[in-house]
Amino acid sequence: MSAAIDRLEHFVVRAGYEYATFVVLQRIPTNPDRGGYFMLAIESSFGSGYAYAWSHPGRDFYEFLRGADVGYLTSKLAPGTEFDPDATSRSVRDQLLQMRRERDISADRARELWDASNFECVQDFHQWQSEAYPDFTDAWEYGASMPDSRGREFAALHKALWPGFCEQLKACGQAGEAVAV
Repeated sequence: MSAAIDRLEHFVVRAGYEYATFVVLQRIPTNPDRGGYFMLAIESSFGSGYAYAWSHPGRDFYEFLRGADVGYLTSKLAPGTEFDPDATSRSVRDQLLQMRRERDISADRARELWDASNFECVQDFHQWQSEAYPDFTDAWEYGASMPDSRGREFAALHKALWPGFCEQLKACGQAGEAVAV
């Protein structure tokens, strides 16, 4: 068993009526060839239970967290998705325009599929896929998704509170403060 250096910090961020407690645990291996354990957990007014652990963040964990964008963090901390009807309609219609430019589909058939591509739910898209076959054999590729409600809550947390968290990470990293566990 290899030795590791443990660090545990918690950060509280408030903005108006919103708040979050960020808990950062770092099990830094003394052998840099071995993976460590780098965990972030968040409890907040936007929801609880956001947590993820990395083994190889690629750089100082605080720096890694400060540089991670909202899309990446959402994919790790709140990874659920749901069907995006508007983005799917745009995607399908863009492909129909491309198919018309390349003359892969007749104008009448393209108009028929275009008119039917105003999706309200995933079932509408599935129905459209069966009607679009065989002209649109890869229709499933044009379905789009967006973060589910948990992902949208995390994005709101990120916008409201993440900058304050990053400021605290930067200050803690510069001061070298740590609590042994």
